[in-house]
Parts: sequence; structure tokens; C-alpha cells
Amino acid sequence: LQARSFQAQEAQRLRELLGLRLAVPMDTIAAQVVGRDGVPWFRTLTLDRGEADGITLDAPVMSPTGVVGRVFMVGPHAARVQVLLDRDGAAGVLVERSRVPGVVSGQVSSQAAGAEDLVLKYVPERSDVVVGDVVVTSGIDRIYPKGLVVGRVRFVGKGSGLFRDIRVEPSARFDRLEEVLVVRQVKEPLDTPRSVE
Repeated sequence: LQARSFQAQEAQRLRELLGLRLAVPMDTIAAQVVGRDGVPWFRTLTLDRGEADGITLDAPVMSPTGVVGRVFMVGPHAARVQVLLDRDGAAGVLVERSRVPGVVSGQVSSQAAGAEDLVLKYVPERSDVVVGDVVVTSGIDRIYPKGLVVGRVRFVGKGSGLFRDIRVEPSARFDRLEEVLVVRQVKEPLDTPRSVE
């Protein structure tokens, strides 16, 4: 009975992954999470796919519920992923409703309440951001394609200085990840200005 339950859960996860693969207009490859490293400041995953499968450095990694992170090390048959919860992880984002830009990253301390939240940085004090707003990738970092779901605003407070204190609950369920999609895409060169004739 337990084996059937496990198989049913696995089938459901794979259906969700296939649904995501069909929904995103990108070349992706499915990978299994085969290892985790979750010390207080650094959060990484190890995948069972690598260069031989077309995975490259900085390739975005997604789950059916949201953005997971980016590939930061790659070998022939394995890759390491820096998840957004990592204190050095970051992604350019937009508040979907108001189009307010910012950057999400992990927190330095994982001991505090809400440590599994992302910090939304560089949002000016008077910006239109409210609890419940959906946060999506902006594409400005040239790693994550525009429009991928990152999470939902959980807390908005007065920050110190010019920027607000905003916390985002990530939509990816980092504690339950077993399969992910890795985007295989060739990075486009930065646009170069054309000379005027």
C-alpha cells in the first residue's frame, strides 16, 4: 500500500513538472534532486544532470510552483544549484500588479522568524506594494526569463533609509523538491548601441 502511495505521489509530481514544461516556451530538461546542503547561510541542491545533458552555468532552475535558483557549478553528469534562499542568491523581479522593480535574495540569518522568506530590496518608501502582491522575475538580470513566479509578498514595513522592508514568501517549496526543470538556453549577447548614420 505504501509503495502505491509513493508511486501516486511521484506520478503527480511528474504530471506537474510536465505541465510546467508545456506552459513555458523554453528549452528545458527535467532533473532529479540528489543532494542538499542547507547550512544557515548557503543553500544548494545537487542535480543528476550536467554538461552532457546540455546544462550550463547560470541556467535557471524551476519547479512547478516557482523559481528555485540558478546553476553555479556544473560537471559532466551533475550540477549544483544556488537556491534563491541562499544569502548570496538574487533575482531581478517586478511586483506583478504595480510593476515596481526590485531584487529578491535570501537572508543572512536563518535563525530569525520568517527566515524562509526572501527579502525584496531596493523598493523606494513610497512604492505601491501591498501584502498579497505576486512577485515575478523581471528578466533584467539576464539569468531568469521574464514573468516566472517567485512568490507572494508576506510583509511590508517601514525600512531604514530610503527603502521599504519587504518580505516575500517563495512559491517554490524548497523543502519538498524532488524534481526540477533546468532551462537550456543560449544567452543572448547584450545589445550594443548602433551607430547613427
